[in-house]
Amino acid sequence: MKLKTVEIKNFRLLKNVTVNVEDITTAIVGKNNSGKTAFGSVFRLFLSEKSIFSFEDISLGCHKRLFDLFKLYRKITLATREKVSEIIQRNFPKVSLKLTLEYSNQDNWSRVKPFITKLDNNNEIQIILELAPDSTINFFNDVSTVLTDITNPSEQQVLAVIENLISKFELKIRPDGDEVSVEDLKKDDILKLLRCHFIDAQRAVDDSSAAK
Repeated sequence: MKLKTVEIKNFRLLKNVTVNVEDITTAIVGKNNSGKTAFGSVFRLFLSEKSIFSFEDISLGCHKRLFDLFKLYRKITLATREKVSEIIQRNFPKVSLKLTLEYSNQDNWSRVKPFITKLDNNNEIQIILELAPDSTINFFNDVSTVLTDITNPSEQQVLAVIENLISKFELKIRPDGDEVSVEDLKKDDILKLLRCHFIDAQRAVDDSSAAK
């Protein structure tokens, strides 16, 4: 099993990033505050049992969209509820990690099978992990309940409430594609396929002996 590409959306500094993974070792190089640490952190967030999702994990660029969607939610009427609910659900900024893996005949088929969704001869599977409320309408209803006494809440007030309700974001794991129905997937299903090791950057890397 080989991890080929990693796609990250709405996680910290990584608003929309795709990384091609090398066969043995992939080095992530860049300036400070360019998202190098976030790349390793997103794997820990999605695949570690002890990691905790926080509001700071959502890209800053998503904050305005969250506020705009909440304002749209507050304008819902009985006549527009179905249409507006669909718009909000579709545009809600999910924090996501998409993995493309390549398998061969030597891999354990029972581990690969749950992720097969396309009836073709391609030997790739794509797995999407997403963090978002199960129902965005119910989530905004909870936000609105907290802000009941405020007629026109500011962006700062809305985001502060969302931060306090961040535990309502749920992890969903699914194969990419809907040609074949699949059962619920869990982290353990992915860990049976994938093992990643990260070596964090070392700040002091100069070799003082080299100058002697």
